[in-house]
Amino acid sequence: MAFHFRLLGRAASLALLAALLIGHAPTADAQAGERCFPETGYCISGRIREFWEQNGGLPVFGFPIDPQGEEMIEGRPVQVQWFERTRLELHPENPPPYDVLLGRLGVDRLEQQGRDWRTFPTGPLVRPVPCRDFPETRHAVCGAFLEYFRSHGLNFDGRPGISEHESIALFGMPVSDEMVETLSDGRQYTVQWFERARFEYHPENPEPYKVLLGLLGNEVHEQHCSAPIPDSLQLAYRRTQFKTALGCPVFGSTSVPAARQQFEGGEMIWIAPLHNKDGRIFVRFEGEPATYRLFIDTTWAGEPDLSSLTPPPNRVVPRSGFGKVWYENGDVREALGWAYTPETADTADVQIFDRGMIVRLHSLRIGSPLSNVPAAIVFGPRPTDVSYVPAE
Repeated sequence: MAFHFRLLGRAASLALLAALLIGHAPTADAQAGERCFPETGYCISGRIREFWEQNGGLPVFGFPIDPQGEEMIEGRPVQVQWFERTRLELHPENPPPYDVLLGRLGVDRLEQQGRDWRTFPTGPLVRPVPCRDFPETRHAVCGAFLEYFRSHGLNFDGRPGISEHESIALFGMPVSDEMVETLSDGRQYTVQWFERARFEYHPENPEPYKVLLGLLGNEVHEQHCSAPIPDSLQLAYRRTQFKTALGCPVFGSTSVPAARQQFEGGEMIWIAPLHNKDGRIFVRFEGEPATYRLFIDTTWAGEPDLSSLTPPPNRVVPRSGFGKVWYENGDVREALGWAYTPETADTADVQIFDRGMIVRLHSLRIGSPLSNVPAAIVFGPRPTDVSYVPAE
């Protein structure tokens, strides 16, 4: 008997899957407790945790990149949680296992890029083995991509092995043939687009990691944010390991006065008031890993008076806001030690995020004297989320 799927809306797809899949959802109760991931600082719990753990976990879905929350999906408020590779949606009005659905991020990402999958070239309906042809979309899945497709799927019936219908439930149908595209790292790869995924072939990887799923959750969620990241900070953002923990950019980027002073055990960076917020002083402490603390600049002109302090040779007493934070916080003073450079005025391009900030000081460089490049410093939601990254 031949089964045919059409690329319809979520409700129609659900009805088709319900008619085709036999058996019941796993009977394990939903995990009430949280499972947290220090890599991004977010947790999963309840039905989403259960679904994540039972259907592939990290290789299939990736880490969570934001907390569970309400979003408008097809005109309705839905509880969702974003992951590096997908978006999981809670639909308690549906019986298990259909109470958790995956977003159609493959199609969504193509739409963000202004590409209509319906216009993609299609091959002949008769394909040589090993291929699986999908006449519904006039595309075929072949070779390594077919092997990956058939070995992964949503475990609806609790039985060993993956049926084709469970694979389709996870990835959707192919909406392209294999094609060569340039991805975010600037390199070209063979890829294939599906309703809910993008398969990528990485020949440089050992087996079984030659076929990877694209980070569509990151890509769609980043563009899902209302405020754009400016071109001058895009590279710094992309090279930040904890960028997903930053959340969405808020406001627009701004150039403001700034200052920097280096200490024996770290440095201080001052950012002038912006967006009706007080000035900020970031204190970065050297270490493995480096850490930081944020202080609000509450300095008045003329304070603090630290003229009675005598620094060691070739060392400097910090002044103004830096001096106030250093003097009034003994743990900061002990960790930083004395300043060894004077405070240096600068200008910074600043982008505030939900849970962090990217600061590109115009004079900041990293690398060797012969290859130093413009850089930014990124501050995230955790004390250890601080990193210098190239900005050009």
